Order: sequence, then structure tokens, then C-alpha cells
Amino acid sequence: MSTILVVGTYAIDFVGSYPRSFSTLPEPKALNLSIQLGGMRKGFGGCAMNIAVTLHRLGHHAIPFADVGGEMDADYALHLNEVGIDQRGLTRSGADALSAHALILTDPEENQFTAFYAGEPRKNFRSDLQALMDSLADSIDFVVIAPVEPQYMIPAANICRERGLSFLCDPGQCTTAFSPDDCEALVEASSAICFNRFEHEIFENHVENLDQRLDLTVVTEGSNGVRFKSNDSWYHERAAQPRQRIDPTGCGDAFRSGLVHAHLLNAPWRDAVRAGCVLATINLEHLGTQSHDPVDFKERYFNEWNDRPGWLEDSA
Repeated sequence: MSTILVVGTYAIDFVGSYPRSFSTLPEPKALNLSIQLGGMRKGFGGCAMNIAVTLHRLGHHAIPFADVGGEMDADYALHLNEVGIDQRGLTRSGADALSAHALILTDPEENQFTAFYAGEPRKNFRSDLQALMDSLADSIDFVVIAPVEPQYMIPAANICRERGLSFLCDPGQCTTAFSPDDCEALVEASSAICFNRFEHEIFENHVENLDQRLDLTVVTEGSNGVRFKSNDSWYHERAAQPRQRIDPTGCGDAFRSGLVHAHLLNAPWRDAVRAGCVLATINLEHLGTQSHDPVDFKERYFNEWNDRPGWLEDSA
């Protein structure tokens, strides 16, 4: 399998469940609104960590590059040790620094409100990333630049391009932090970007000829499936069908993991998108972003698409 560097975030998630649809909430006359939750749980998150854990469980050597604040959460550290994640890319900021935290509120219709605190500024981001890449020498097969603020994502893309590394970008939930100039800079540095529909619209508004400038554009649309552009043509794949719907948190990260997994096994992009849909569905069937273990991925792919391509037999 492949060695994959995953650049992004480590975070402690606090996930709350709202018992009714968000659409039933009153429209406040001012931006002051209080809601009562039906439940709350602590989880292990951060896009780099979510993707790395899934890729690891798919058989790859996945190395997350993220900052854990002053000290890694003890429960999270135990979890990563049990999973067997390579932690050499996890950096620590000042002793009193708080790590990234996410507050995620979900309703029964799988709508979500997310508030994300990114942690302390990473002053040595570029030098730390380059040092990690140097230590890995020529062993990096692929880089995933997961959702993170533009001041980190853009330099990471430029470093990958300078070093001739293949990579996929996904601005994700950090898209709202991108200025028009940031959007232009990321597209200029990249050849493959994954969006959801909302994120794609933002980039389209800021970047002229967005899709024509990318070799691969992937646009996820939830239950409506995925649109993707490759070789100057657009295609569509339906969503995979879940056995049950438990928690949508982290489905985007699981999709990216499946997409990259299949791509690195030389699958065509249609199959890679299908693989992403299967992994997103497996994630949807579990609580949290790192609790799923895709041991039945091959059979789930075959049962979903009635297809057993050669690359799938090489999958873990």
C-alpha cells in the first residue's frame, strides 16, 4: 500500500444532537438564539486525523501532519496508539495552548451547524512541514491537504507543487475563511480539488474558469451523489445506500479517504468516486468520525455497484 501524508487538523469534537429539525427554530430578530440539546458527546476529530485513521484502516501508511496544542488529549492519545497511527507529524505548540476544538450540532434531518476553533497560530508551519517531508525522503506517494485555514493550505499546496508531489486539496468547512485572492492562490497551486456544492459555488464566484483550470473537480452533493469533472467532461454518480443512518459527522472525510484509496490503486475516477461514496456511507452508519472500520469495504463496494474491478481485489 501507499505512504500518504495528510495535512490538516487535529481536534477534540463536541457533538450535540438537536431533537427536532433546525427548520422549526424561530427566526430571531437579532443574532441571539438559545437551543436545548437532546444529547452531547466528546469525540476524536480533526480532518487530518479522520482521513489518516480511515486510510490506515484501509491498509495504507497514513501520516497526519497537525498541531495538538500544548499537550495531546489523553483519551485521544490512547485511541491513536490503539489504532496504530504514525504520530511523527503531530506537533505541539506552547505549553498552555489549547488544541483545535469543534462544536457540531446535528438535527434528525442530518443538517449541521459547526463552530470550529483552529487552535493557536502555527508559526513554524512551513518549516515543520518541510522537515517532515525531508525525513520521509522519497517515500511519500500522495498528499491530502485536508480542510485547514488558507494561511496553511496554500503554502502546503505550493510546497507539494515545488517538490513534485501528487496531492488533492479540499478546503471543506474552512472555505468561508478564504478571500477571493486565497481562492485564486489555491487554484493556481492545485490540479485537483474536492468541494461540496456550497464550497464549489463560493470558489466559482471568486475564480474565473475554475473548473477549466483544474484537471479534476469533485463536487459532493450529499444524498444526491457526486458530480466530477475529468478530461474536460462532467460525470455524475449516485450516492451509496446506507443500511442505517446514525451520524453524518465526518462523512466528507470518509469520502476523501475512499477517493484517494481507490485512486492510489489505479482505479479510474468513476470507481474512485464510487469508493468514496461507499466509505461515506460506512461512516454514516457509525457514531463519530473514527469509529468505523471498513473491514467489509470490498464486499460493500461489490454489493453497491455490482462490479468487482481489478483494483478492488488489491484493496485491503
